[in-house]
Amino acid sequence: MNFRILRCVLIATVALSKLGLLVADEYLLSDLGTLPGDISSRAAAINNRGEVVGWSNASDGLTHAFRWRQGAMTPLLIPDSLESLASDINNLGDIVGAVIRDGKRRAFLCRNDQVVDLGIIDGFLKLGDAGNYNPGVGVNDLRQVTCRLTLEDGQQRSVFWRQGQGSVFRIAG
Repeated sequence: MNFRILRCVLIATVALSKLGLLVADEYLLSDLGTLPGDISSRAAAINNRGEVVGWSNASDGLTHAFRWRQGAMTPLLIPDSLESLASDINNLGDIVGAVIRDGKRRAFLCRNDQVVDLGIIDGFLKLGDAGNYNPGVGVNDLRQVTCRLTLEDGQQRSVFWRQGQGSVFRIAG
């Protein structure tokens, strides 16, 4: 857990409450822990059911996507991937993120423990810490996914994916 960030959040919370700028809601901080044997973790998103996704960092520098729910952190099992991270979760429990496979970062969607490869993001071989290399794949409650992918011509484009079909955003003109 990053205690510097936690300390900053706590200081800001105390300062804002003293100024009367915070509502009187109370929040419980929970240490999510790490995957077994890992040294740190980072939460990336939470849904309305309290499920959290992110990544856990091993001592060898590799990252592993996780889902935390009901007090337990479990790894996302993504076939044939060296590294993975989860970047978003919707209220249906669909998880999106990135993996490193075959020398490329690739976007994925995990629904009901079934993983769908959404395509190549780029050839940058870093995920997670250090540097927070999160490619920003997102999903909403309509099961629509957005991300940035590298097309066959090598150009990067923003992509909107739904019901198994991807649409590339192109600049009009």
